[in-house]
Parts: sequence; structure tokens; C-alpha cells
Amino acid sequence: MVENYKHTRTSFYGSSFLFIIAFVLVLIAGFREIGLDGDSISYSQFIIGASFNNFLSFFEKEPFFCLIIEASKLLFADPVRGTFVIFAILGVSLKLYAIKKISPFPVLSVLVYICFYFILHEMTQIRVGVATAIFLIAIPDIVNKNVRGFLLKTALATMFHYSSIIMVPLYFLNSKRYNQIFYILLPFIGILLSMSSIPSLLFSSVVPLLPGFIGYKINLYFDLIQMGKIDEIDMYNKYYLSLLGLYFFAIVNINKFKDPLNTIVIKIFCWMVFLIYFFSFMPVLFIRLSEFYGVVLLFFLPSLIIIVRQKLLASALVVSYSLLMLVNYLFIQKLLNI
Repeated sequence: MVENYKHTRTSFYGSSFLFIIAFVLVLIAGFREIGLDGDSISYSQFIIGASFNNFLSFFEKEPFFCLIIEASKLLFADPVRGTFVIFAILGVSLKLYAIKKISPFPVLSVLVYICFYFILHEMTQIRVGVATAIFLIAIPDIVNKNVRGFLLKTALATMFHYSSIIMVPLYFLNSKRYNQIFYILLPFIGILLSMSSIPSLLFSSVVPLLPGFIGYKINLYFDLIQMGKIDEIDMYNKYYLSLLGLYFFAIVNINKFKDPLNTIVIKIFCWMVFLIYFFSFMPVLFIRLSEFYGVVLLFFLPSLIIIVRQKLLASALVVSYSLLMLVNYLFIQKLLNI
């Protein structure tokens, strides 16, 4: 009886904490000043000028993005603000829901979310923000091999951002078996391939097979790269090397994780690291892939505490690493115009 009461009280306080955090974050993202972030001006111009005269016009951009714009024009005096508020509610609430349901350390996961992805997703890439939230909710479907649930969530995420189609291969990851040697070598294979022309040649042969709207964007990126209008990115900077180090720490100790969900998260993280180097010839693409798959950091970083004896020290390191990333976004990359 006492234990049930304590569990209920703890659950109540946990839910209240998440609700307060969600409320504050939605206010910040939904009512931010236009121009504070890098994309809100272009979004506001598109929303004001958007006109969907027929069914096919809803597929010029992602269908749910277009539907939310139309709904905002009907429901709000300011459709730009309405669109931002709706996306903020969806992106924040769905991510916090995923954290509550999946993370063994929800407070730390919330901190990682705020430091790594809140500004990037809910204040800049708002369509990706909702899509990645749905992706997080779909991870248990990979573990449980719930194909219907996974495909439904993949379809929903794709309606918010077409890049969500990259969720599909992840369904075939196995949470019960893993080849530790393969997953140790995979990032090195990506690094070696990045030093050759093999990735670009393989990718060029695949592009014609892709749907028209995706192929068009990729060919556009290729043209911009050849014209020198897309800057190269240092693949061996401190951030990417730190991800590599964290990954190797996790894969070497993978036997210490008991929850199969942790195995899936580590595998997704591994493929993210591999793709960073494999697609290094096309910065825009590898950034998109790494940011999409990389959202599993919300679970990956806090889960490392499980395999460390000094829990307090491990927690402090996760907090410090997350805060450093926030400082990087605010003062080095300057994602916000402050």
C-alpha cells in the first residue's frame, strides 16, 4: 500500500515536472520573435504567401505542414504565429512524451533535449522537430517488431518531413542479436570510405532511382557543391570525435545493458556515426541524416550512466557535455540572433 502510494506520488511529480517544462518550452518556441532563429523569416514568408488550390499542391511541401498552415489561416488572426504555436506544441509534447515513456533517466533526457535539440528543432527546423519526435516514439516498435505501428508512425513522420523515410531501414535492426566486432569496425569503415570516391559514385548511381522530389533536391545539392557554394565541414572536429568516443565506450560495454531498447539505440547511434563519414562528400545530406538519427542522444547519453559505477560523476559529465553543446549553439554557431 505504502509502495503504491510512493509510486503514484513520484509519478505525479514526474508528470507535473514534464508538464511545466513543456508549457515553458512551447511558450518560448511558439511565441519567439520572428528572425530570432535562422528559419522563421523564410517560414513566415512562405506561410503568408502559401496558396493550396488543389489536392496536388499539398504535396509541394509536406502535406501536414500545408494542412497546419491552412488550419492556422482559418483559426488564427495571425496564421504565422498560429503555425509556430501548433508546431511547438507538437514537437515539444511528443518529445517529452517519448522521454516519459522510454528514458530511464527522464530529467537528464530533458536536459539533453533542451541543450541539443530544442533550439535546432522546435525553433528552427520545425517540420523536422515533429518528425523526429514521432521517430522517437516509434523506437519501441523496432524493439517489439510491431510493423504496423512502425509503418504508421513512419508515414506520419514523413507527412511532416520527407526525410523521415530514412526511418524504414531501422526497422530491420535486431535488439536481441548483435555482432560486436562488426559494430566496432563500422565507424572505421565509414572513415576509410570517406577518403575515397566510392560513396559519391554509389550514391550517384542510386539518385535516379529515388522519387522525383527527393532526386531533384539531391541533384541541386550536387550542383551547389560543384559550384563551391556549400562549405566543407571538418569531419574530425571535437564534436564528431566526442560522438565517436562515446559510441566506442557504449559498444565495448554493450553487454552491461539489459534493456533491448538500449541495444537498438546504440545501433542507431552507430549507423549515424557511419553515415556522418560515408556522406562527408555531401555536407547537407550528412548533417540532415546525423541530426535525424542523432536525436536518439536523448536516450543514449543518459543510458551511459547504467554502465558506470560512479553514477553521480557520470550524471555530472552528461550535464556538462550537454551544457557545452548549448553554449556552442548559442555563442559559437549562433543559432539564435541574440
